Amino acid sequence: MRSLYKPRSLWELIPLQDSHLSEYVAELRNLISQGYIRVSGGKARLTAKGSRYAAELGLKALNDEKCVKYMIPSEFVPVLNEYKKLVKSRPNPVEKYDQGYIGDTDAILRLAFMYERGDLEGASVLILGDDDMMGIAFALTNLPKRILVLDIDKRIIEYEKKVAAEKDLRIEAKLYDASQPLDKSLRGKFDVFLTDPVETLEGIKVFLSRCASAIKANGAGYFGVTHLEASLKKWLEIEKMLISMNLVITDILRDFSIYPTKDNIGLAAHNYPITNMLKELGAGEIDSDFFRSSFFRVEAIDEPKPLIKGKVDIREAMYKDDESLVTSKIAGR
Repeated sequence: MRSLYKPRSLWELIPLQDSHLSEYVAELRNLISQGYIRVSGGKARLTAKGSRYAAELGLKALNDEKCVKYMIPSEFVPVLNEYKKLVKSRPNPVEKYDQGYIGDTDAILRLAFMYERGDLEGASVLILGDDDMMGIAFALTNLPKRILVLDIDKRIIEYEKKVAAEKDLRIEAKLYDASQPLDKSLRGKFDVFLTDPVETLEGIKVFLSRCASAIKANGAGYFGVTHLEASLKKWLEIEKMLISMNLVITDILRDFSIYPTKDNIGLAAHNYPITNMLKELGAGEIDSDFFRSSFFRVEAIDEPKPLIKGKVDIREAMYKDDESLVTSKIAGR
């Protein structure tokens, strides 16, 4: 309620709260039905009753000024500038694979954080799913000794191969379907993995298992998970999975990566359940880069123990569950 001392769109409110989207929508409905807020012109605001209630709770208007949390180190600015040029013509996201990429600056911030943690220099890096074109970002630093990109989308593989050939970048890129076990020649060969799994428990288990099978004893891994499609109950289950795989969380950077809406995740907005749910409450068109993920770093204690080793059946259930409100209705079909 402290965010609503001034009018805000229902999309703008999403990153200002900490619940997953189903809870967010339920709370909006509750506040509207009780007369604490009203929505008009696509924006929510406190009613007189809501203002009195907020005052009774001791809530003051949210200060929109934010501390600057992350800055790109100067040595990575040239990498960012070149990366922007090289990914400008990347393939558009495809709904079937639940694709969407993070912003250019956020991609390099990820890279800078991995460098800070000592996980790039001389490292063998495996990337499972690369809508973000992180293979290109890593290669531009000249720090890793090996970069392998695995993706089910032929367009992404061909694009990274093309850029690598044109710019003489050290990138390997291969077609790979995560429903299949990782090739024996790749198991236990990498120092670091990076992935952004689909946010169902089944999907997360598969993606993290494939990545765990790729890294060496005491290797490290990075992945993104949102609050919006992953409740705290789901986070708890993810932590249990990690422990079972001999992986311990060393860092979590909250809302570290922002997914731009324009020409990216907004392309499939008409097929997101959240779009209709918010429109029923009076929301307008998406006017905010609301979708953000937290960045996890994990480290293996001795040998990683993947929970899934064999072939799995990729079904819609791998892409969608009750919390998948920013996942296209046709994902996984």
